[in-house]
Amino acid sequence: MDLPAWQEHDKRIDSEQIPDARALLDRLPVEFLESLSPLEALSLAYEPAAYLRARQQIPSDGDWLTTVFMTGRGWGKSHAAAGWIIGLIVEAKPGKPTDIALVAPTIDDCWNLQWRVIQALVPPWVRYVERVARGQILFPDHGVTLFLHSAENTQYRGPNLRAAWAEEPVKWSRGAELWTNMRLALRVRGETPPRAVMTTTPPDELGWLLELCAEPTTRVVRGTMRDNPALDDRAVEALYTSMAGSIAGARELDGRVVLGTDGALFKLEDLEAARVQAAPALSQIVIAVDPAQSAKRDADPVGIVALGIAQGGLYVLASCSERLAPAEWADRAIGWAERYHAGRFIVEPTGSGGYPRATLEAQQRLLQVPRRPILESPARGSKADRAAPLSAAAAQGRLHLVGRHEQLERELTTWHPGAGFSPGGLDALVHGASWLTNNWTARL
Repeated sequence: MDLPAWQEHDKRIDSEQIPDARALLDRLPVEFLESLSPLEALSLAYEPAAYLRARQQIPSDGDWLTTVFMTGRGWGKSHAAAGWIIGLIVEAKPGKPTDIALVAPTIDDCWNLQWRVIQALVPPWVRYVERVARGQILFPDHGVTLFLHSAENTQYRGPNLRAAWAEEPVKWSRGAELWTNMRLALRVRGETPPRAVMTTTPPDELGWLLELCAEPTTRVVRGTMRDNPALDDRAVEALYTSMAGSIAGARELDGRVVLGTDGALFKLEDLEAARVQAAPALSQIVIAVDPAQSAKRDADPVGIVALGIAQGGLYVLASCSERLAPAEWADRAIGWAERYHAGRFIVEPTGSGGYPRATLEAQQRLLQVPRRPILESPARGSKADRAAPLSAAAAQGRLHLVGRHEQLERELTTWHPGAGFSPGGLDALVHGASWLTNNWTARL
């Protein structure tokens, strides 16, 4: 899904939002509450339809399969999902087992961010048993079992499910893979389809979560931190003041999908506007490589980019940012050089001296391919300063991505000065673009 397609879905989702309203318990007259018997008052206090706001209530009817609460922090996403789980438990019929998954970034998050919220809402007359070692909570009188699953394990292997609550999928390391496996388990027949509820703040990039939101069987609920009357007004307004006008504020407080990161040197809108499906005839093509400083498993990813230039426009033909052994990245670079008829390699020398150049030279001899020049491009100055000219080119519409480059686009739109990661693809692109631009200009 590209940016224009998402923007159309974004407008549709906005148009489908129902008006929010305070919870029923906050609107009932005091006289009515005082007229209730103790048993009636207790039953009302533990009724999800009574303590959830209008937009927090998940309808049991309709053809939806997934509801995504994509709101600002403090809106009450977890409260809404926990109320939904309580409703499923209470309505479950004994003798007909119901299995429900609770999924969070870590197993501790499952216990603290999901089960503890549910536990606080469980009616006192509903029995449950915690099986901590097995990661399960049993409701013996209702035939319901909650299975806790950490998103660190993407290969979901568990029971067939009637329902699942997925907490903070934006923090799942390999979310698309886990969600695919979860869907395979959501298949138990019942009065309604097997369903999932997700609670999350908006992502900062296009990806599987927004593709899920765009599906016709997905309901998306939106809301802001200001919507929750249970929060302290002064604390909320202080947050809005301190984060006013920032991407983080729009995303974290108002739950808006704003793609990119505050301070990032590249905007997704600029990349999308200049994207092409095929490159024109290119004056020069290079393969740029940002090698890792070592061959260890935890080394930074190796960035490789196939890049060409035509009439001042830069065209990205292929890209990767992966942890690769020296022979692997050299084979990849050589293969791309053959495929795209590149004239030379541009490599950043590492602290180990001539390792990148020697590796490429050795692999070219081993593979018996035409020898291409290998030029070294040392990293001078800060990463932000080196990337600034390329950032300007992107803003001017001169950086063209040929097709989609998900990993590279993620690096471009999320890296910012001070970020705690080193984007190999971005570095390789900067080295290649700098050489191409300088040499193309020199020939004019």
